[in-house]
Amino acid sequence: MEKIPSFDEVSAALANDTTNSAADPAEIHGLLCGMICSGPKMNGKVLIEPTDKASRSILLRLYEITSSKLHHFDFEFELLLPDDSYELRVQAEGLSRWCQGFLLGLHAAGIVVEHAKSNDTRDALHRIAELAALDHEVIEIKEDDDVALFEVTEYIRLAVLMIYSEFAVTQNGSSDIMPASQMIH
Repeated sequence: MEKIPSFDEVSAALANDTTNSAADPAEIHGLLCGMICSGPKMNGKVLIEPTDKASRSILLRLYEITSSKLHHFDFEFELLLPDDSYELRVQAEGLSRWCQGFLLGLHAAGIVVEHAKSNDTRDALHRIAELAALDHEVIEIKEDDDVALFEVTEYIRLAVLMIYSEFAVTQNGSSDIMPASQMIH
């Protein structure tokens, strides 16, 4: 299956787009994932309206690949985060921003944490909220923190699949994923 565009590709596309030049790629991907996980509740209106064709193309590709991986419960689903070439502090900040965007996407669809059916989903959403509130300025980086960051990222990745299965999948086992052409205009 196709891989999502890289953090640097999305960052470059957003930097060239006058309407989204300050947007963070991780936060944008989290927002898209939150909206996708909310299922058919979204009406297709999104805060992302790139004016640049390259930006639009990258964001549509990011949306299509992400929604496909979630829809198929693909364990290759990944979060768009700064990679290992970035300092660990920047990677942790990226994860926090991804979580902020994810919660914003769910909130925009009217998803309320307390309405989750399972305790596991509620717990996962609470943990995502804790990461979203992470204060990057006071993080003390230690030797083994790269392993801890990997484990937390993996937990979030799997939690998103669980959240998707609870909120986006309808009772008959299918999901109503909106096509990218309707999602981003």
